[in-house]
Formats: sequence, C-alpha cells, structure tokens
Amino acid sequence: YSSLKQADRVIVQTQWMKQEVIERCCINDDKIEVKEVKVKQRSCVPRQRMEQILFFYPATTFKFKNCEIIIKACKLLKEKGIENYKVIITFTGNENRLAGSVARSIRAYDLPVELVGRLNREQMESMYKRSILLFPSYLETVGLPLLEAKEFGAAVIAADCKYAHEVLDRYESAFYFHYEDAAALADKMRGFIE
Repeated sequence: YSSLKQADRVIVQTQWMKQEVIERCCINDDKIEVKEVKVKQRSCVPRQRMEQILFFYPATTFKFKNCEIIIKACKLLKEKGIENYKVIITFTGNENRLAGSVARSIRAYDLPVELVGRLNREQMESMYKRSILLFPSYLETVGLPLLEAKEFGAAVIAADCKYAHEVLDRYESAFYFHYEDAAALADKMRGFIE
C-alpha cells in the first residue's frame, strides 16, 4: 500500500481493481489509469460439438485458484450417479502439496477429472472450442481465461467475484456460483451435462 501511495501514477487492469486501490490506499482517481487486457480477436471460430460434456480449467496450483471446489462438486455429481462428463485441469498433480492432494482425491473417488499439465496455444484453443470453462478462482486481477473463453464463444461457469463480473459483463453464456459452494457449482455443471 505504501508504494502505491508514493507512486506518481498507478496502472491497473480493471475498473474494479482501480476502485479497490482508491478505497484501500486513499489515492486520487486521476492518479490511477486502467489499461484493459486485450486478447487476439479470432474471426468466426466454429464451436466443436462433443458427445461427452467437457469442462476445462486452465489453472496453476495456487490455493486461490480453488481447484478443490471442483473436486467437491464432482464428488456430489458422482453421489447422484452423474458421470457422463469430463473435467480437464492444466496441472499434473506433482507440482506441490496442494496439487498432490487434488490428484489423490481424484484417484480415491474415481472422479472423471484428468490432470493434463501445461498446454500449448493450439491445445488451449482446441479446449476452448469444445469445452465449458470452469473458473472457480476467488482472487484474480483479470482472469485471462475468461477473456479467451469469450473469444471462442465458450460457456463459462465462474466464481461470483468482481473481476469475473467485469470481464464477463453482458456475456450471455456466463453463469456464476459462490466460490465456496460446491453444491451450486455441481448444479451449474449438471445443467450442462443434462
């Protein structure tokens, strides 16, 4: 906070972040500039239809990425006999203790979740074309995958947080759940599966 207060100019990526800086640091509005993140415009990207519903979460293994809520939601779906879907997450399970815990839970409950590791640009684009983005992270400045999913016309199930509402503003294929509510996430997922 002290470095922000001392800065001649502050650049942030979103309006919600600007408001947070103003409120938390008591900085004048005119000292803060918003530089929105842009993603490459894609012309007419056809969505690919899949027989099995595919959910996708491009994530790292930080706690705030909230991968555990996906595991809890998948367990709830399994308890209801719903298994005709797949979740792809972009870490391997070997990165740290949290990733290992997620991987063990997937195996222990035999969940339809695959940890695939890092994907290149073409693989990411392929995922966006044929999946529904899950984005349960509760701490982001922008959430770049939200912007990318919009460009591909993918449906998005996101944490009901300020960053997500700003990025997905007026996007008709955006659905929200409280980031701690596994049952709400399971219900959103079930809506797509059924």
